[in-house]
Formats: sequence, structure tokens, C-alpha cells
Amino acid sequence: MKQQYGKKHPVVFLIFLVLAGQDTIIPYYEQIQIELPSKGLCTTCPEGSPHKEIPRITIEELRKKMESGADIVVLDARPKAMYDEGHIKGALSFPWALKITQGDVRQLPRDRMIIIYCDCGPGESDSVDLAAQLIEIGFNVKVLADPSIRGWIKAGYPVEK
Repeated sequence: MKQQYGKKHPVVFLIFLVLAGQDTIIPYYEQIQIELPSKGLCTTCPEGSPHKEIPRITIEELRKKMESGADIVVLDARPKAMYDEGHIKGALSFPWALKITQGDVRQLPRDRMIIIYCDCGPGESDSVDLAAQLIEIGFNVKVLADPSIRGWIKAGYPVEK
């Protein structure tokens, strides 16, 4: 009899495949393909664009803007639990979402520059994806370039909980 891996524990099997770095998971019981997002690519674009056209801002540039009192809004795109552990001082929690709605952005000012950061490494995938969505609905957005929050903390710049 042919062994069907994961038959007794399908969730464990799926986790194993994800951790093993598979590009596609095919559950044995339904033969459904689940595509995993590529690192650094936008998950909402059909072509998976890395959005190199979205302007980036360096840690030093952001620090200078904040010190000069520039009229900006800083958004933390990480999950709320990570935001609560520590974030750039003054940043608002705005966790990444597959598709943001007008209701999600009703409190964001359209007349101010928005700087978004995440902790996704090179490509800034979550913050870039959010930036692309915000730009599409009329916001002025830049993304904090990698090393983003890690670099901010390493430089000893202000964080808060």
C-alpha cells in the first residue's frame, strides 16, 4: 500500500512543507494548490511586483524629518503584537492587510506624507504592499528602507511601547 504522508496529521504535514521552503503545497486530500507568496514581492499585484517605483526613505532621512518637526505620519505595518513590543516613537499601528478599504484609512490625513515601515528585510514587502494600496487611493507615501525598524533600534533612535 502506498504511504500518504500527512494523512494522520495534515496540519503538521503542511507546516513541514512550508518550513521546507516549498513553492507550492498540494494537500493530498483535495489536490488544491496553495501558492506561497515570494519574499519581497507585492501579494496584491497579479504580477507580484516588487514596486521599485515606490519611493524609499532612509533611517537617517526619517530621523531628520522627525527632528525638524516635519508634518509626517509614520505607520508601523507589523502585526499589532510586534508594534506593542516596541515601535518608532510616534508611529501608529497599521498592520498589513491583503486589501485595505476606505474605512481602514478614514483617519489618515491625505495632506501629509506617510512613511510606512515593517520588518520584512530587503524589499520591504509588507510596507511596500501597503504603500502601493495607499498610493492607489490617493495618499503621498514613502517606505522606510531596510534595515527599517531593526536599523532604527540599532542606531539608538527613540522607540516606545
